[in-house]
Amino acid sequence: MAANYLLLTPCCVGSLPLKFITNGIVPGVYNYTGILVQDSFGNDLVPNQCYTASLPAQPPLGLINAPLLATFTLVSGGCGDTANCGCIASPCQCSTAINLATVAAQLRYIDCNGNIQLTEILNPGDRSLKYCVKQWFTGGDILDYGACIDGACPTPPCYTLYSCDGSIIPFNSVSDLSLYSNTGVSITLVEYPDICFLVYDNISSNCLDPQVVTFNAMGVDCCASTCYYVNTGSITYVSADLIVDAIGPLKFCSDIYPVVDALNGSTVTTFGACIDELCPQSCYVLTDCDGLADPIYTTSESVLPFLGTGAAFHINGYTNCWTVTTSKEDCACAINIVITTTYVDCATCAGYTSYKLTDCANSANVMYTSTDLSVYVNQVIEQACPGCWYVEEFFLQPPSNTAIVVTNSFINCTTCEQTYYLLTDCTSVEPDIITTTDLSANIGDVITLDWCPETCWQVSETRNHTSSTVVFLKGAYITCDECLIDVLPCTCQTVKLINPCVYYNINVPILFVGVITYTDCLGVIHDINIPQHKNEITIPFCGSKNQQFNIPYTVIDNVNCNMLSWIDCNGIIQTSRSGMLLNEISPKTCVKKWLMPQDQYEYTIYGDCTNVDKTFNCPVVPEIVRTVRPGYNTPTCTIDHYEEIVCSFADAMYSNALEKRYGITSCCPEDREKWELKYELINLATLVNPDYTCVSSGTCCDTPISSSSGTCNNQ
Repeated sequence: MAANYLLLTPCCVGSLPLKFITNGIVPGVYNYTGILVQDSFGNDLVPNQCYTASLPAQPPLGLINAPLLATFTLVSGGCGDTANCGCIASPCQCSTAINLATVAAQLRYIDCNGNIQLTEILNPGDRSLKYCVKQWFTGGDILDYGACIDGACPTPPCYTLYSCDGSIIPFNSVSDLSLYSNTGVSITLVEYPDICFLVYDNISSNCLDPQVVTFNAMGVDCCASTCYYVNTGSITYVSADLIVDAIGPLKFCSDIYPVVDALNGSTVTTFGACIDELCPQSCYVLTDCDGLADPIYTTSESVLPFLGTGAAFHINGYTNCWTVTTSKEDCACAINIVITTTYVDCATCAGYTSYKLTDCANSANVMYTSTDLSVYVNQVIEQACPGCWYVEEFFLQPPSNTAIVVTNSFINCTTCEQTYYLLTDCTSVEPDIITTTDLSANIGDVITLDWCPETCWQVSETRNHTSSTVVFLKGAYITCDECLIDVLPCTCQTVKLINPCVYYNINVPILFVGVITYTDCLGVIHDINIPQHKNEITIPFCGSKNQQFNIPYTVIDNVNCNMLSWIDCNGIIQTSRSGMLLNEISPKTCVKKWLMPQDQYEYTIYGDCTNVDKTFNCPVVPEIVRTVRPGYNTPTCTIDHYEEIVCSFADAMYSNALEKRYGITSCCPEDREKWELKYELINLATLVNPDYTCVSSGTCCDTPISSSSGTCNNQ
């Protein structure tokens, strides 16, 4: 007897009967609760549907085993049991599905009429076209586009257009673009002829600010799949002809320039064309923040979050800080890296370089600053806040930050806490002296020093401590003049008047009102304010020569304008009884200081005066008396001039001997010839006898003349 086979007839229309090798089931109506399977003829056994089971004879060839008996639940009410087997008319939706299989295949679905249909052949991961579907048997990631109308997908009321290059932000349109929507094929518009767009159905309920656009042409070489990296934000892009929403950071392939919404901005990095929707391998170069280490090349994707942000980081095995950029190199020597710590920038990565300032007088008094004090580390400074402050580096973020302006620096607290005194020469000849010797009692006074008693120094405080030294006080005075009078030597001098003052007599007219300005003999400028007056005013004064006035005046050479005034050797001011004339030379006088203007006189010093009981006298000029009278004379010059020539000639001959004997050349060899010539001439002149008797004589033809005689000196 031939074996029976299992025949499963669907209670609801839309499916074909299925044939299996029996699994021991008895005839009846069953609800199938297993998974979707197919019989050997390719018919689908759909889960959660009711089937009538029968056991006819003569099974066809090639049957396969039926699912386990446990996956069938007996329905006592049969196909009419609406609670378990009611054929509910599910809505027919316009939708698409993706082939989730690993091979190319057609997807199965139930259409609006309950018939099983097949999609086009889809490669793995491809999405189908739109179909009116009651139920998908195969495929996944279903996208619904609304209820079908009369068995056809509805035309969406709104489309969203995405520019491929990102030059136009996405916008909505209600124009009929159904032929190009969701196709992955780019188009251009009449309104934007040079820009390619991808069109997708806007299935949301929002169709904000729709634009009316007109199809222009199909896009050519547009919207190529490109690899992007976005560091942060909400991202919308197109991949495999689908709109994808994602959150950064993310590296991905997209047919459009990604649309990014980030609160604080984002960085989009492009890595070139994708291949099979996969990003190409990228090369990155790490640069040392200090520019000291060689760059490092890597293909590690861990650096992506730092691209274009200016951020810095440490990597395993290195102590320095790095930044990253994309590289066009081939990365043949790329290494794997591990990022250990990250920082906002290179400065932060290098660490906080701040400084701690401690008050030398109170160690509990501390300040912190980020001001660059690197040159003062381990030194002591003075700044706006009083006191001396020791500086040290502080390698943490400071708890407070005070701006510092350094006014002085010292090697330690001791040198900073010292008081320094500035000694300034009253005559501005000697350089200043800085000392730590206690001169607090002499501030503002004038002093002399033990090792330099002839110089007067004004005393003041200073914080300049360069080359400070120790001094020994000798004398103290109230003013520079008092000191200078005391320390100046008493010398014998004469003065010669070379630039005399003159006497001016200005006659101010009655109508003149204003200021008359003149300079007196001491160089002091005077301003005389002339108010309104009824009578003519006369202004007499002694002043420097060549002054001009715009009112009548007369100039008189008056000796009384050129009186001598000086401080004598006892410190008493003296005045001459009469004035000086031009080029007149005064008698020799013992003085410490002349009080007349310097440019009016020439001064000649004859040495120190002698002091006998505070009576000072000029030194006696000794009369030069030769101990041996020279045995020569010449009528052409004095003895002194003769000696100058002879001595210079001797020096020239000595220089000549040095050169010939020892090779020591003279810097002025031309002087030798000059003095040798002068020497020969002076010797020739010495041959003339000034006392020779001259006798006049005549020839035989001459008329006799009277005879007279005499010496050459009296002829």
